[in-house]
Formats: sequence, C-alpha cells, structure tokens
Amino acid sequence: MIHIIFHIVFGISSFTLCLITVLFGTKNAGRFGLSRITKNTFNIHRTLAIITGIVVIISFSLGFVLGNGLNIVLTFEFGGIHGLTGLLAVILVLLQIIPSLIIKKRKTIKLIHRIVGYSLLIDLTIQLITGILRYAAIYI
Repeated sequence: MIHIIFHIVFGISSFTLCLITVLFGTKNAGRFGLSRITKNTFNIHRTLAIITGIVVIISFSLGFVLGNGLNIVLTFEFGGIHGLTGLLAVILVLLQIIPSLIIKKRKTIKLIHRIVGYSLLIDLTIQLITGILRYAAIYI
C-alpha cells in the first residue's frame, strides 16, 4: 500500500512541477506579454524541468512495480491507458531534457521544445485523470 501512496504523491507532484515549468517557459518566451527572460528565470525553468523529469521517472518506476511490469502497462485492461500515458511521459521527458542539455543553439530546438513541453503537460493531465479514475475503481 505504501507504493501506491508514493506513486500518487509523485504523480501529483510531476503534474504540478510540469505546469509550473511550462508557465516559466511561456513567461520566458514572452507568451504572457513581453519576454521577461533573465538568467535567473531561465535557470529556474531549467532546474524545474530537470526535477520534473526525475519525479516523472520515479513515479513511472513506482507504477511499473505496482502494475507488475509490462503486462499491465501494455494492455488496456485495468487502467492500461494510465500505464501507456506514463510510458509516454517518460519518453517525452527524455525527448525534452536530453537535447536541451546537449544542444547549445536554442533556436534550433525552440519549436520542438515547445511542442514536447506542451505535449508532456497534456499527457500528465490525462495521466492524472486516468490515475484518479483507476484508483477510484480499484480502491473505493
């Protein structure tokens, strides 16, 4: 039972951190008016993104253990959508963070970075909703 509690805490945390990271990114890019990017706000965005990635991977790992591995993750039975969106979240996190740390010319990955970031937020929203529905169906 302790695994499920940690999975829930890390799942909610990953969504919340991702939302804050996206908001910092949109503020830095000027989508809320004038661009307010400073070294400080960029560092906050980057740090939050790395922490979000770590939390997403931990949450998925806990869910993987709870779901007895691939037999639950890759089926639609018993919340397979939740497992699949979790796997997608890990893939999106890796696609988001690794190129951002390696490629120094930001302009070359700017559009892809934005699309992957928004996709991750949408995925984590679906992940959170399906997780709540799955928890309610099994435990309540």
